Amino acid sequence: MKIIPILVSLIRLTAIFSTASLPGVYGDITSPTDGSKKAQPYGFEAMERLDLLPFLPANGTQTKQYCTYDTSARNSYSVANFRRYEENGQWIFFDEKGPGCLYRMQMNLFKFTPFPSGKGRIRFYFDDEAQPRIDKTLDEFFGKGGNYTAPFTPPLAFYDLGKATGPKDSFANLYYPLPFGKRLKIALFLEGGMKAFECDFFQFTYVKYPPGTAVETWRGTQVDNAQVRQMWKNCGQDPKHPLEGAQSIQKTANILKGKEETLLDLNGSGSLASLRLTMTPWNKDLFYHAVLRITWDDHKTPAVEMPIGCLFGGGGDTIGEKDVSGESLQTLMFGFDAKTKQFYSYWPMPFWSHARIELINRSQTDIQELKLEASHLPASIQQYPRQRCGYFFAKRTIDISPDNALWSRAFHVLGDGKVMGLMMYSHNYLEDGDELTYIDGSNNPQIHGDGTEDDHNQGWGGYAIQQPCWGGLVTGFKGSYRLYLNDSYIFNREIAINYEHSLCQPVTKGQQTDSIVWYYLRDPGQCNLSLTDELHVADETSQKAHQYAITGQTGMIEDLNNTISAYQGCEQGIPYPVRDRGRSFVGASSFTVKINPDNEGVRLRRRLNRNLANVQEAKVFVDGQEIGTPWYFCDLPAPREAVFSDSDFDIPAAFTKGKEKLSIKVEHVKAIHAAPFIAEPLQPIGNNEYCYWVYSYGPAPLPAEINDTVPVNKLEWK
Repeated sequence: MKIIPILVSLIRLTAIFSTASLPGVYGDITSPTDGSKKAQPYGFEAMERLDLLPFLPANGTQTKQYCTYDTSARNSYSVANFRRYEENGQWIFFDEKGPGCLYRMQMNLFKFTPFPSGKGRIRFYFDDEAQPRIDKTLDEFFGKGGNYTAPFTPPLAFYDLGKATGPKDSFANLYYPLPFGKRLKIALFLEGGMKAFECDFFQFTYVKYPPGTAVETWRGTQVDNAQVRQMWKNCGQDPKHPLEGAQSIQKTANILKGKEETLLDLNGSGSLASLRLTMTPWNKDLFYHAVLRITWDDHKTPAVEMPIGCLFGGGGDTIGEKDVSGESLQTLMFGFDAKTKQFYSYWPMPFWSHARIELINRSQTDIQELKLEASHLPASIQQYPRQRCGYFFAKRTIDISPDNALWSRAFHVLGDGKVMGLMMYSHNYLEDGDELTYIDGSNNPQIHGDGTEDDHNQGWGGYAIQQPCWGGLVTGFKGSYRLYLNDSYIFNREIAINYEHSLCQPVTKGQQTDSIVWYYLRDPGQCNLSLTDELHVADETSQKAHQYAITGQTGMIEDLNNTISAYQGCEQGIPYPVRDRGRSFVGASSFTVKINPDNEGVRLRRRLNRNLANVQEAKVFVDGQEIGTPWYFCDLPAPREAVFSDSDFDIPAAFTKGKEKLSIKVEHVKAIHAAPFIAEPLQPIGNNEYCYWVYSYGPAPLPAEINDTVPVNKLEWK
C-alpha cells in the first residue's frame, strides 16, 4: 500500500582470478566467518565488478529497506508513516548501526504534495559524527527539474521530467552508493518544524554486512567511478570486463515445429559470460512458445525452462496483457529487439562439470534459422570457487489469484542464494499494492514496499521508460522490471516475493500476474541456515531448559496474559496473527542455546513488540565476549493490531565455531517509543522479547518443515 576498512585489503586480482583478469586492485570483504577472501567488494567497486555476481555473500549479510509503508495495513499516506523518531528537531527516517552500504534511493516527494521540498533538507550523518557530510534540500539532492549536483548525477541519478501522464515532477531515483563503517543516519529537517504533509513516499535499500566486517565509510563528494557511469550509458553492450582467452562459440540451426535442438554442450568447469540469439522468423508464436532450456552439471531439473521471450524480459501473454513481442527492451544485463530479431544476456553463468542449452520448438512455426553466439570462459581464465558461488537460475510464476487473496505470488524458492532481478506483468491488479518479501521464514516482510510501481523505481503508476536497472514496457506495474545487482535479495533458507492486493479500489478478485525472476542458487535441495533451538521467554519449561534469567525487568507484557496481535498485515487481511507472552527490561536477559558445532556462524531471531518501542538497541554478549555491533532495531510506529516484528542478529563464526551451546546475554542500551498511536507511552519502556529462534549457518539438506508451497493466505489457502 502506498504510504508512505575489514581492513579493506587491496590485493592483486591474481589472488582471486588468473593473471588474465583485469589488472588492478579491489577491496575484498574479509569474511569474519573463516578469514577467507570473499572476493566481493562493496560500493562502486561492487557496481563495477559484475563478473563477481555469482559469488554469494558472507554469512550474516542482509538486504534491508527503509520505506514509508502503512503499519496499520491500510492505505494511509502522511509524513507520520516515515517518522521513526525525532532528534534535535529532525525526523530520523533511516538509521542503521554496523557496517553496510546504501545502494538505492527512490522518492516520490515531488507531486501531489504540499511539502516544501525546496526548503526541507535531507541530511546524512556517518559514524555518529555531529555534523552531516551531506546537507542539501531534497530538490538539490535528487536533482529536481534536471538540476543535478555532482556527484549525484545521471546516469546514476534520475529525476522524472514529466514524460508521464499528468503533472510533471513525480519521482526520483539515485544509485550512487554510500558505504558506512559504523552507522548511517538520514534525517529530514524543516525550519519551523515538521508537519503531517501528505504523499511523501520513499524507499532506501541497503546491504548490512556481518559484525566485524570493516567497511571504509564514504569519504565525500570526490568519490566517483567513471567505469560504472560508462557501463550504465552503454546498455546493450556487455558491462563486464573483457578477459583475454575468452572462447567464442557459435551454432546455427533450423528447428521445425515440435522438434528440439541442442545449441550448446560443454564439459568441464567454466562459465558463460554472454549469450546472444538471433531468431528468424521473429513472431509472437515463437516468442512465447519456443522454449529455452538450460541445465547445469546434469541436474535433474533445468535451471531455466521457459519461453525464449520471457527469459530475456518478455511475458504477459498468459494473462491477456499487451503483446510485447514486437517491442524492444534494453537493460544492463538482458534485452531483446524485434527489429534486429535478437536476444541478449550478460549474466555470468558458472558451471563445474557440464553446461547444456536446448531449444524446444513448441510453437506452430518452423524456425528457419536460430543463431547462437556465446562467450565461454574456461576455469583457467576466470575462477568461480564451487562452494562460494551459485548457479544462474530463472523462474517464471503465473499467478491467477483466488477470490479475496491477500496477494499475488511473484516468486518462491527454497535454498541458499540471491535474487538479481524481477520482471512483472499484471492484469486487473492495482499498483497501490505493496511488495512483501519474506526471507528465511520470518513472519514479517524483510523488504516492505509502498506501492508496486515504486518498488520498480517509478511513481504514480509509472510509464514506459527504460533505464539500465529499472523501467517498464507499459507502466510501472505492467511489463515493469528492476535489477537488484548490488542490493540483491539475499536468502539462506527460502524467499517469497508477493505483491499485495490493494483495496484502494474495490477489486477483490481476478488479479493476475506473470513474473520472471533471475537469481543465483548455490545447491538445489540444500539450505545454509538450520533451526537448532527455540526459547519462549514467558514459558516456565522453556525458561528452565535454557537457564533463562532477566534483570531490570520493567514488566510482563500484558501482565503475562496473551498479547493478541499480528505481524504486518495486508489491506485484505492478516497473514500471520499471533498470541504470545513477553517481557520488557532495562537491564539484561541471559540464556543458553544449542547450536550445531559444525556451524559457520549463528543467527538469532527475536520476536519483539514494536508498538511499545519502535526503536530498540542492545549489546550482545556470547560466552562473556561482546559482539562489536549492537542489536539495533528501528522501524515505523505500529498500532496494537500489528505489534509484532522479527529482528535478526548475526554472530560470526569466530564466536561460535566448534561449540555445541552458547551463553547469550542481551543487555539494554536504549528504547524509544515515537508513535502517534499511544499518547502516553509506558515508562520506562526498555527492550522487549517474546521468543528467540536460533539458527546455525552451514550447508544442510532442506528441512521437512519448509516446502515449496507458499499460500496466498497462510491460514486459509493451501
